[in-house]
Amino acid sequence: MTGPSPAQIAEPVRREIELAAAVARECLLDTHFAYVMEFVEHARADIAAPRVLSIYMRLHSVSPTDAATLTHRVFVALGRRVVEAESAERMAAANQNADALWDSPNSVFHRIHRRLRGRTNQELRRWVELHTGRAEVALLEVHVKNALRVIRILDPGSSYAGAVQLYGELLSLSAPRVETIYYLALNGLCNPVPGAPVRAVAALKSGTAPAAAPDIPALRILENRG
Repeated sequence: MTGPSPAQIAEPVRREIELAAAVARECLLDTHFAYVMEFVEHARADIAAPRVLSIYMRLHSVSPTDAATLTHRVFVALGRRVVEAESAERMAAANQNADALWDSPNSVFHRIHRRLRGRTNQELRRWVELHTGRAEVALLEVHVKNALRVIRILDPGSSYAGAVQLYGELLSLSAPRVETIYYLALNGLCNPVPGAPVRAVAALKSGTAPAAAPDIPALRILENRG
């Protein structure tokens, strides 16, 4: 699967595609942020937030650049909650050293800094596994939506495969990821319901929907993801 190089694309179209890629990155970061905060909240009695972030980044192969941005957003959100929980008197007294308080890891994490006790938390492990699946499906939905946008921008000047490949290159996605997005995007072009192909895969994997023949290829693609 090869896509058109940026040099082969007219300037106005190239700018539109670059904008689409920027929008996709922001949507992906927003999705990551929502799911990592959910993880932090659920595991706060067992795992400190920095450890949750480390686990999440590895599970979802978040790039170093995105990991730094996401970590900053999470720290700011947690710090903001600490400030908002203070009484009006405490907030007024802290105004003089607000910058130091904001940057202090202890001020951000002191309410949730509990480590796993010396036993296996099977319930938490199970929750993390399910949470990872939900997050991956949500991320795929974002990818498919934005890959379809690139397809529409390039149509009819490029093949579907070429458009998705270009999308993958702009977002530095792995080849298996691009292939998954490609097949789901093709399915999406045939299905007028937004997100239906990805949700159908999730339903089949969870056993909540009958394994209808048209959905089987999409399920097989996800299972082969490297």
